[in-house]
Amino acid sequence: MTRSVAFKFPDSFFRANPINSFAVANTYWHGRRRHVRQWLATCDLEQREKKGTKQCCASGHGFSLKIVCTILHRYPGRAFHRVTPSSDQTNRPSMKRALALIAVSLLLASCATTEVQRLPPIPEIKAAYTDKEVKYPVLYGTSRMPNSAKTAYLDQRAGRVQYGRVIVTIPKGRMTGSLGENGIFSPRDTRLAIAAGDIEFHSQDSFMALAKSQLGAGANPESGYLLVFIHGYNNSFEDAALRAAQLGFDLNVAPNNMMFFSWAANKNYRKYTHDEATADASEIHLEAFLKTVRAAAGGRKVHIIAHSMGNRPLLRVISRMQVLPGEKKPFGQIILAAPDVDRDVFMHYGQNYLKVAERTTVYLSPFDFAMQLSQDVHFYPRVGCGNKPQAEIKDIDSIVSFIPEDFPAHTYVASTLPLLNDVKNLFVNGKPARQGAAWKAYPTYWTVGPAHQPGRSSCSALPG
Repeated sequence: MTRSVAFKFPDSFFRANPINSFAVANTYWHGRRRHVRQWLATCDLEQREKKGTKQCCASGHGFSLKIVCTILHRYPGRAFHRVTPSSDQTNRPSMKRALALIAVSLLLASCATTEVQRLPPIPEIKAAYTDKEVKYPVLYGTSRMPNSAKTAYLDQRAGRVQYGRVIVTIPKGRMTGSLGENGIFSPRDTRLAIAAGDIEFHSQDSFMALAKSQLGAGANPESGYLLVFIHGYNNSFEDAALRAAQLGFDLNVAPNNMMFFSWAANKNYRKYTHDEATADASEIHLEAFLKTVRAAAGGRKVHIIAHSMGNRPLLRVISRMQVLPGEKKPFGQIILAAPDVDRDVFMHYGQNYLKVAERTTVYLSPFDFAMQLSQDVHFYPRVGCGNKPQAEIKDIDSIVSFIPEDFPAHTYVASTLPLLNDVKNLFVNGKPARQGAAWKAYPTYWTVGPAHQPGRSSCSALPG
């Protein structure tokens, strides 16, 4: 009659500790994988015999537990007990192989712990109405020419960077991720606004002094960084200021830690080629502004969100930057939101992001009507367009958003909660927290949102 006893590893492996089938993990990973040990403690051989392997495995989470459960199904019961000399010895190879697979799986699991498990918790951004009116200050640099009264900025180019601060009013009742409603279809006007006299003009020196005196405490993760927003085409100075304020407020960026650079885009969707030329001409001014921001940062990390055509001057500025061996990278996270950039140009210059930033993430969408128009105009693929990445560079993350958004579906990074939360985790923790049913990982990129939406796609990937 076959008799089973608890298996004992050789002295050289686990110091002669008698163990049962699942105490392998408890002994070998003591003090390192608490959640594994806790689960294994509730899922030993006796409980598996009572509850069934599938039910027991369902209580576990993570890479290692899935592998262990796979082994349980592959080698049920006998594989985890040594058979004594009085029994049939044919079970021994199966037992040895199963035990080896468990040990290897747990070893691999120590390397495969997802970034989500290691992240400290941060408050999740949720859909909510602003509970009171807020005056949110945003610092800026611009290559626009001011009007003669110095009360606003024009769509004309200036010869140097202009500096200052804007106080944006965020009304009560404004929904997270939006710039507000005009009151026609809502009880009140909740649009973000800039009141008369709330645009401040500063010299470079006074801007530096203002920034250094107003920046939030560097030790606080929520205020220990600066964020620079670079807008795209068909944006006025006011448009850029309002979007920067919305992003800063929703991402919980400390007041005055949110900044933006406004190049002289024309507030006219028909002047696309005008904006292309102006974006190219703004490179030197963006470069000067980023140098000023880094000097004012006082050791804080500087993150960047570049949207649409704003990615073009940024890409060229980044490509010119020199980082010496051993020198700290000048930027933390760089977010390339719906980049209106030629695929081949990005593949040629995009490697430079790895030299200057701790992490770079590209967000694209198949629903982006603006990117589809750009792709049609240029006859070549755009990086921000497609149901899969059109330009993949090793160590640069790509996120494909299938989240529905209102036409023209071009501002999804700023307006959809999963992406706002993804960006916030990158800024605060330096790592993403992509979890939940909406997120799906592929070998070289991520997707978020329901992928199968027949007839909705506006922006498709072109052949390589």
